[in-house]
Amino acid sequence: MSSSANTTSTQAAKKTSRQKVREDSYNRILGAARRVFSEQGFSGTSLDAIAKEANCTKGLVVHYFGGKQQLWQAVIDYYASLAEGSEFINQNSTLDMPGIELFLRRTFRFFQTHPDYTQIADWIAVDNSVGIPPEMSRLLQGAGAAFSQTQQAGALREDVDARHAHLLAYSLIASWFRYRTLFQQAWQLDPAQSQDQGDAYFNDILKILIRGLAPVAGE
Repeated sequence: MSSSANTTSTQAAKKTSRQKVREDSYNRILGAARRVFSEQGFSGTSLDAIAKEANCTKGLVVHYFGGKQQLWQAVIDYYASLAEGSEFINQNSTLDMPGIELFLRRTFRFFQTHPDYTQIADWIAVDNSVGIPPEMSRLLQGAGAAFSQTQQAGALREDVDARHAHLLAYSLIASWFRYRTLFQQAWQLDPAQSQDQGDAYFNDILKILIRGLAPVAGE
C-alpha cells in the first residue's frame, strides 16, 4: 500500500474515532439531562447538575447543546422521535376495539421502556414556565382524534366523550409508573416482580377499558 493510501486510511480512522467520541459525549449528556430533568423538572435543573450527572464539564454541555432550553428541547425531541418510531397512532388513524387495545399496549410498553418519560410529562403538566411542547401536543392530539374517529365509525360507545376515553386510558397507564412503588410497599409486593405485576395491571386495564368503551347494545 502506498504512503498516500496509508495516510488517507489513517485520516479516515481518526475522523471516525473523533465522530464516535462526539456521538458518545452527546448521548451521555442527553441521557444525563433526561435523568436530571425527570427528577428536578425544567425550573429546578441547572446545567451544572447535568454536567455533574454526565461526568463532564459545563462547557462541554454548552458546546453540544447551548443553553438549558435547547437541552430541554433535545430531550423532548428524543421522546417524540421514540414515540413516533413506536408506531403511535396519528390523526389519520381510525381504530376498532382491537386497534385500541394495540394502542394501549404500545403506550404501556413505551412507558415501561422509558421510565423517565412519565416524570418529565408530569413536570410539563405542573410547570407553567415550560408550556406544552408542540411535539407532545401533536402526539396527544393525534391519539385523541383517532379515538374520536373510532367513535364516529361506531366502534366506541356514543355516550362518552372520546377525548375523555383517551385521557382515561393515558391516565390509567401512567398511574402504574407513578404509583407502583407506593402500592408495592402498601401491598407488600416484591419489587423484583415488577414486570409480572405490571403485566397483570395492564391486563386489568384492558378488561375495564375495552368492555367499558365497547358500544352499548341498541346504540
